[in-house]
Amino acid sequence: MIDGYRLHHFETLDSTNDRAKQMARDGASAGHVIIADQQTKGRGRQGNQWHSPQGNLYMSVILRETVGAINAGQLSFFSAVALADVVAPLLKQGLKVEQKWPNDVWISGQKLAGILLESEGGQDSTLEWIVMGIGVNIVTAPEGAVSLQHSCDDIIETIDLGRLFINSLETRLSQWRKNGFAGIRDAWLENARGLGTAITVRLPNQEFSGVFQTVDEQGCLMLELSNGALKKIASGDVFFS
Repeated sequence: MIDGYRLHHFETLDSTNDRAKQMARDGASAGHVIIADQQTKGRGRQGNQWHSPQGNLYMSVILRETVGAINAGQLSFFSAVALADVVAPLLKQGLKVEQKWPNDVWISGQKLAGILLESEGGQDSTLEWIVMGIGVNIVTAPEGAVSLQHSCDDIIETIDLGRLFINSLETRLSQWRKNGFAGIRDAWLENARGLGTAITVRLPNQEFSGVFQTVDEQGCLMLELSNGALKKIASGDVFFS
């Protein structure tokens, strides 16, 4: 690990995010990194189960940034970009790393990794801490998804991938602290899956179809509807036509 980060490695945990959240509530400083060889209760967005067999990367990082809840979603973008920075040079020729809104990393149309942010509020509408969880398919992947083993010429070990990701994360985090979201947003949009094409965004009680135009300064998806109006969407599931 790099300066300022401390690794905690476990054979098995219920959830790396749950362990990190408890550590944060107990006062753990920023930079604690929790890695498990497997999880028994891994989860993704909206409580969806994250299948967590041995051999893949399951990692959570404690962050303590002065950021309001409205901007917290930006962190999933720079973590996705940080992972893409690591994965892109490893891929077989002809494969491409992609960002799928709001928090997934794909390889040429198949999901490789997911990111889950969880937080608790502090004073003045800022967050006291943020736990950034990431799961990456290294050796196995659920049906319809993809693994690094399938996509790369060389095999990478989980700890090695974790270390590379933390280094890249710190680089992107420093960029975000210094220059704000604009540079991270631009890097994310360079490989945004479905940008400029017809998509459907499904919310809990409704769905919208239109053209994916961009993401705004908070990371919300901007969808052009059939009547030309722009619909701002903060959270939802994207499906491609």
